[in-house]
Amino acid sequence: MKIALFSEGQASIWLNNAIKKCGHEVVNISWNGESPRLYEHLLDSCDFILCMGGQFHIDGELFSQLKIPKVYWFCDTVKRHLGVFKEVCEACDIVLLSQKDSSFIDNKKTFFLPPGYDPEYTWCDAKKISKQDIDKYSCDVSFIGTYNHPRRLDFVGHLEEFSTHIWGNNWPGRVYEQNGQRYFYPYNKQWRGFAIYGEEYAKAILLAKINVDLHYPDDCEPEKFSCVAGPSFKTMEILGVGGFLLTDNVQGISDLFRDGEHLAVYDSYEDMKSKIRYYLDNRERAIEIGINARKEVLAKHLWEYRIKWIGECLNAK
Repeated sequence: MKIALFSEGQASIWLNNAIKKCGHEVVNISWNGESPRLYEHLLDSCDFILCMGGQFHIDGELFSQLKIPKVYWFCDTVKRHLGVFKEVCEACDIVLLSQKDSSFIDNKKTFFLPPGYDPEYTWCDAKKISKQDIDKYSCDVSFIGTYNHPRRLDFVGHLEEFSTHIWGNNWPGRVYEQNGQRYFYPYNKQWRGFAIYGEEYAKAILLAKINVDLHYPDDCEPEKFSCVAGPSFKTMEILGVGGFLLTDNVQGISDLFRDGEHLAVYDSYEDMKSKIRYYLDNRERAIEIGINARKEVLAKHLWEYRIKWIGECLNAK
C-alpha cells in the first residue's frame, strides 16, 4: 500500500516510521505553503491520503476531485479551529480527533483516535544514565512544555514548594550580551533549559520522581479546569518511557489509562499538590505505576497500531 502523508515536525517522523513498520510505502507531501496540485500526479498513484494537523487548511477543491480516500487526523482543539474542521469534514472521508469531544464525534465519519508513541525516538537505556545526567535531570517534579498560555505561569507557581525543573521554549525572561556572547536569563528560577528531545527528553522523564502536565485550556469554556483537549503527544511519551505522570483530567484519558494504575490525574491545583506530596512519600507506588504505563503503551498505543486502525477503518467503509 502507498500512503500520501501530509505532516510536519516530529509527528512526520513518527508517522513515517509507523507506516514503514506496517509494510507500506510513504509519499511525503510538504505543508510548507506549496500547493498540493504540484503533487497531484503523485497523489493519484497512492491508495489513500493521511493528513495530520489542526490549523492547516487543505485544498478542498483538489481533495474533492481525487478519487482516493482522504483521512485528516485533527490534533488540536476543534473549537479553536472550527473553520478548518468544517473544511476537512466536507473534503475528507474520515476525520480523526485526538481529543474526545462528543459534540464532534459521530463514529461514522468522525472518530476519536489519540496519538501514539515511538519507542525508537523517545527512549533511553536506564543502565547508561550517567552521573552527569543524574545531576542535570534529577528532581522531585518536572514539567516539560512550551510557555504558550498565561495559565501555565499560574500552574508552575503552584509547584514552587517542590524541587521542580521546567524545560521548554518561550518561557518569560530576557536576553543579554556579555563578552560578545548572548545569554538568556529566565524570570522563573525553576526553569532549567530550552526544549529537549529524544534521548535527553527520556532521561529527564525517568529521572524526575513525578512528571506533571497541564494541557492547553479550552478558551471557549474558561470556567472548566480540565480542558477538552485529549491526551497529547507528551502524554504518550512520558507513559511510554515509563515515567510517572500526574496530569489534569482531560477528556478521553480515562478511555485509555486507569487512574492509580497507569498514571494519576488531578482536578484542581490543590488536588495536584496533594497528590504530589502523596507520591513523593510513596515512591515505590509511583515507580510501579510508571512500569505499568510503559507496558500498557507498548501493548496498545504505538504509532503503528494507529496506522493499522486507520487501514481497518477505511476497509470497513
